[in-house]
Amino acid sequence: MKKVDALIIGSGIAGLNCALRLAEKKKHVLIVTKKKASSTATNLAQGGIAAVMAAADNTDQHMQ
Repeated sequence: MKKVDALIIGSGIAGLNCALRLAEKKKHVLIVTKKKASSTATNLAQGGIAAVMAAADNTDQHMQ
């Protein structure tokens, strides 16, 4: 059994960001992932994440 201060489930951008922030305060952080660390939705997106941010913007434009 491995003793850790924080256990992160998932190696997507949120999990990795959380691990980095916790590592600044904790000694031992462990990340558990179901596949390879590169097999995340964040990594597969490749084009970035798009969101409607302005009144002139809409989801149809993002889907095109």
